[in-house]
Amino acid sequence: MTKNMKEITRLIKSAASVKAGIQLIKNETPLNNFNKVFVDLNKIVYYRKSLLGNVFPKTIEDFSYSSSVYPSSDFNKELAWMSYILSIFKDEINKFLNLRKLYLKELLFSKFDSARLILDEIEDEFGISFWLIENRISLIQMSEGLEQQKEFTKKIVENENANVTIRFITSYLSIKAEKNVAPQKYDREIKSLSNALDELPYNDPYLEYLKFKVNISNIDEYDYRKILQIENELSIIDRYLTFHEVLLNLRVTNQLNLDSSTTNQIWHNLKEFNDENLKNFWILSYGEIDEIFVEERKDIIEIFDTYSLGDYNQTIMLSEKTLELYPYTTELYEVYVKSLIAEKRKSKFSDTLLAQIINNLKNIYLGSKVSMESYTDLIKISYMFSKDLWSRKLRGIAAYSFYGLSKKELNSFIYISAYISSFIKSKLLVIIQPDKSQNILDAYSRIISNSSTIFLQKYYIQMNIEGINDLKLPENRKVKYLADTFFESGQYDNALKMYELVLEDELVFNKLEVISKIIDSLLEMDRKKEALELLVGNYFENPTIIYKMNLADVINNIEINKMDKSSLNVPIIYHLYNIYVSDDKEGARNDSYEDFLEAWGVSKPSLLGIEQFEKQKIIYFFRNICTQNIMATSIFFDSQSDVENERLIVCQKLSEIDADHISIYTDEIKDITQSRMVRKGIREIENSKIYVDIEGIKNSLQKTLRENFIRYKSFDFANNHSNPNYILIDKEINLMLPSDERWNLFSNMVIEIRDSFVSSKEYGLDGYLSVGIRHGTLSGQLRGKIESEQLITQIDSVEQKYQDNHYWIEKLGIIDKDIAQLLLTGLNDFSFSIDTLINKLKNELIQINIDNSKNINALFDYVITTEDLEFLHTKMHKDIEYNEFIDKIIDYLWERTDINLSVINNYLKNEFKLDMNVCFEKLQFDIDNLKDKVDIADLSNAIVRLKTEMQYEIDKISNWFSRRGSSEQGDYEISLPIEIGLEMANNIYKNINGYEIIEKDIPEIYLKGKTFRGLVDISFIIFENIFKHSGLNEVQKIKLSCYLEEENLIFVCINEVANYFDIDALNKIMEEKREKLKQSDVLEMVSKEGGSGFYKIYKIISIDLKCHIKMEFTYLTDFHFSIKLVISSKELLK
Repeated sequence: MTKNMKEITRLIKSAASVKAGIQLIKNETPLNNFNKVFVDLNKIVYYRKSLLGNVFPKTIEDFSYSSSVYPSSDFNKELAWMSYILSIFKDEINKFLNLRKLYLKELLFSKFDSARLILDEIEDEFGISFWLIENRISLIQMSEGLEQQKEFTKKIVENENANVTIRFITSYLSIKAEKNVAPQKYDREIKSLSNALDELPYNDPYLEYLKFKVNISNIDEYDYRKILQIENELSIIDRYLTFHEVLLNLRVTNQLNLDSSTTNQIWHNLKEFNDENLKNFWILSYGEIDEIFVEERKDIIEIFDTYSLGDYNQTIMLSEKTLELYPYTTELYEVYVKSLIAEKRKSKFSDTLLAQIINNLKNIYLGSKVSMESYTDLIKISYMFSKDLWSRKLRGIAAYSFYGLSKKELNSFIYISAYISSFIKSKLLVIIQPDKSQNILDAYSRIISNSSTIFLQKYYIQMNIEGINDLKLPENRKVKYLADTFFESGQYDNALKMYELVLEDELVFNKLEVISKIIDSLLEMDRKKEALELLVGNYFENPTIIYKMNLADVINNIEINKMDKSSLNVPIIYHLYNIYVSDDKEGARNDSYEDFLEAWGVSKPSLLGIEQFEKQKIIYFFRNICTQNIMATSIFFDSQSDVENERLIVCQKLSEIDADHISIYTDEIKDITQSRMVRKGIREIENSKIYVDIEGIKNSLQKTLRENFIRYKSFDFANNHSNPNYILIDKEINLMLPSDERWNLFSNMVIEIRDSFVSSKEYGLDGYLSVGIRHGTLSGQLRGKIESEQLITQIDSVEQKYQDNHYWIEKLGIIDKDIAQLLLTGLNDFSFSIDTLINKLKNELIQINIDNSKNINALFDYVITTEDLEFLHTKMHKDIEYNEFIDKIIDYLWERTDINLSVINNYLKNEFKLDMNVCFEKLQFDIDNLKDKVDIADLSNAIVRLKTEMQYEIDKISNWFSRRGSSEQGDYEISLPIEIGLEMANNIYKNINGYEIIEKDIPEIYLKGKTFRGLVDISFIIFENIFKHSGLNEVQKIKLSCYLEEENLIFVCINEVANYFDIDALNKIMEEKREKLKQSDVLEMVSKEGGSGFYKIYKIISIDLKCHIKMEFTYLTDFHFSIKLVISSKELLK
């Protein structure tokens, strides 16, 4: 029913907004009446802005933004609606298309100043568009470099008056254009962005629009109704280009279902556009080929004919004539480049972007070893100008030239290129137009009856061998087409013979493509062994062959037909598949490794007789397949050490048979050795954290104790074993003071040695307990495992309550607020119970009790009673010397320590484990109350898994509580304790993404073995600080350097911190810490468990290692934290 203007007004007023009203009109208006209703609606000035949007936004600020999107419920109607809007501005769009051609010509000939002027003209005429922004960015990047490009981009991205959409998309257009951002890197950036947008809790159509605008790597599914609706608010230039893009994306994914009414309506609106790409797509897909259409393409067909007839010089001449005028005629690139190769001529186009494209294609057609780089460069160019159909054609040509149709995920881009091309290869035509390809070629041949190219394509599609044979073509082209025809018709034996003839010719384009067809033919003929031999052999000559093959089909052939297990080709093919295709065959690859060894009667690769195999293959097998990861799956290795030993032998053999790469194998041998040393160091450090610096204690007591000892010795020892007389001092602990001076001296010396043994800030047990166990390490070891499963949260330092655990709310898909609150309460209670248990262990039990005045629950009991003193006194004799005396007391204290350690181990392995289990069981009980309301299986599994793993963690902690003697570590490289500390910290505090050392400058500096533990502890404290306090959840990026300077060892570590940190406030705290380090009581800070890492570093270096230290630490303005240690090297260097 036709809506008059009154009815239109009524409908719009009945809706929530003008836009919503326009949606109602679209939905209720029949398609054949769209244009009339649109004209009526456009007459109402008040609605015109909502109807048309800002067609020519003159400034960045004019780019409109609306949070409301009201697309039609029928996609075909949305297409038709936009096509009519575009038709209103056909004159402007046609002018833009003409200017764009002029711009592309200047661009491809690298006349950047002229190209810039044309962009200026386009902006003056049509305003700002994403097409314009992208081309400005790319042009500046190519002509002026990164700095100027970023300067231009910055003006848009940091323009707070511009809407967020244009700022956001511009930032990614800028990244994409950077010279050093390869297409693969940009694709990863976009995938990460897409995942982040998908995780947002709200469904905003603009989020999908953002993904659509920045995504180039693939053709995803979108709600294109909303995409078109959002574009209707933007530049008419962007609307036109997006209209094309949507049509093509849907066409190549078989989702474009247009009925005749829709196609008629759209073509009626668009037929007057002077756009060859649009006409190519629309007429071949939905229209009829007429004489005008063919005549417009006659010059291109003539060039193809000269190529088909082998007149390569003529092809070059005609192609250059056309390309001089229209260098964006991508359809000619292939025949032009191949003709240059055939005649061994150089292109007349040099030092231009066009020349760069031609040279890249030349490398691909010649099968050069740099063809992959050439392909990547072509894709980079197409990415830089992604909003242009010219670049989409270039991308399709590059993909087809390099991969053929072997890489299925790229075929859509090849098909898009074909759809908009003026002349389509027969192999592609039959794919994209399966029902019309014959009719299309018939229509061409009726109008151009003498074209050898047209008839060649017809015969190929018809599988007409005789017809191809009768054509007057160069023999090599004829044989190639016959080979392809035989292959497509399933005559693989004939195809094989023809392909082999092609290889005999001196002029072979895409030689690797021909070889890949020979391999495919052999596979189809069940000649698998020959096929694999040919594939592997050619891979060693030119790895690019892999890109011409469908390795998944090759693998399927291997698996369906049992292959000779003694052939190296099988594990090599599996390995290539895992590198170039997917890791889903890792298990089969590992099996092929074992099958091969078994077939040769050995259990380990080192037992193979190298002389029995082709050198290249055995080198590849040893180097890439006999790796630790793969060998570790074998039953013939009992431990990681066994695997490493085998890899070392393999590397030694490789050094002998592959001398050209000996440095690679030497480095790997060094890395394995270093890894072993790191693991050994970690085991040594973690197996015992109990230490007292006995020599330090003896030296510190030397003066006062020796004087007292001399006095003590001066008394008579005649009644040494009789009990002394006492004066009762303390009834509680039965402490009595001896009534004579000799006994008084003895007891005072024992107490003084005891106090120094346990409490000396510099050398005593308590200091080492603080540094090695209580300072973060203990809670980190216990909490870290639970945090990795997201079961526990941190206390908010301001509100003093546990942060809500949103992870499990989202993972379990809980929407109901009451259920969510019940789960949060259970998880917060669990967090509290775990922290209470850990804090009790750390703050009450792993403490020292010397007199029962405090720390009465401490498990390190060093209370010395009167009976203890009497017992010790019986160990003395009249001839005892000072050193023996002090050794006896210290031996006694070690005996007490051993008893304490036994008590602690018993507590950890029994009561503490039980208490830990209770925490988990309580959490399980709490969440079981929710299982009828929500699926808690994942959470229950995590609880069960962690409950078991925590028993192992407690056992590991129990190992800390054992005695260790003085270090037996030999001299070592400085990198070793750094790596050990890093791995220990990462094992405890690792986040999901781990860490990355982005810069590492650590030369070979050898240090004394006695310093090893101290430097490991320092390294651990530094990296622990990074993992705990950087505020980052992503990869921790760290820079490390170490060097000698003026008798000092300098260590510098810089890491990223979260960009929400208040740098100024944090640096005030750092200044306070620096001031405290200057104070005389700095060692008092060591025993404190919060924020004392710097003081512990100071203690380790100045006291344990006896070195002078200067520490510099600060937050940098670019959101990094830097710590620099300047250590006097005299006591460190060997």
